[in-house]
Amino acid sequence: MAKQQNIIAGQLKKGRCCIIRCLAALILILILPSCTEEAELGALIQEAPGPIVVEGRIAEGENALIVLTRPASLAHPENFPQVTDAKVTLLDNRGNEEELLHLGYGHYRSLRIQGQRGVQYSLAIEAGSEKVAGRSFMPLVPVVVDSALHRQVRDEAGFLRSQIALYFQDPSGQADFAWMRLTIQANNRERKYYFFYQDDDGDDQYREWLLPLNLLLSHGQIARIELFQVEEAVFFFFKSILEQVSPGEEVVFLAPPANLSANLEGSSPGYFAATVRTEIVVEP
Repeated sequence: MAKQQNIIAGQLKKGRCCIIRCLAALILILILPSCTEEAELGALIQEAPGPIVVEGRIAEGENALIVLTRPASLAHPENFPQVTDAKVTLLDNRGNEEELLHLGYGHYRSLRIQGQRGVQYSLAIEAGSEKVAGRSFMPLVPVVVDSALHRQVRDEAGFLRSQIALYFQDPSGQADFAWMRLTIQANNRERKYYFFYQDDDGDDQYREWLLPLNLLLSHGQIARIELFQVEEAVFFFFKSILEQVSPGEEVVFLAPPANLSANLEGSSPGYFAATVRTEIVVEP
């Protein structure tokens, strides 16, 4: 049997990267020492802003997008301050270098450098005295799904549920790490499921990847699958967070993994991911 690890996660709220927002909300608590007096705590919050939270990604054929924020304060837990005065530089191992353009609201984008398979990207961030760096390698050989089938199976209670089977050839000589987001429109709501694939051997085997759902798709409903092939550190970063969520759960808070940073140097939490993204649509 092929090695695979399928873990269902749940529905995340709409909007830009709820995961990192949840991480950011906790960082402030982690960096603050215990205070017994409310006045002392309030003064400490004002004097010690949280570290920069990094959400960085560059996908194949696309420009890089880096989002910089800071953790919310205890006084304003819904407000994530945006870092708008940073110098963000992107480099690759082919000699290309670019200072990213600030689009506003802490969003920085490259205009010239786009993602290519087999290339290593380096990220450098400077904001005042703070410096953050990260590296990410984009997989050379993509996982190509050649077919996807919808099935009806019975769960342990005897109810009919949907199961989606993906078939693909595992790339030879390359360890593969991929997380997958499956989105379904059902009952006037959007439901998201997360699955994880890990192959350490690169043994060139033909794979069957089974994706169980806790609902039954009906005619006319569409399952949209996004497959994100990433390096090992980024894979385990997302897996540690998303596997804590149950299918269909409304996410209010997520505890972060023990290591808050996927592949960043310094004290900043977050990630920088060079990604090969594949999209598949399945209809029952």
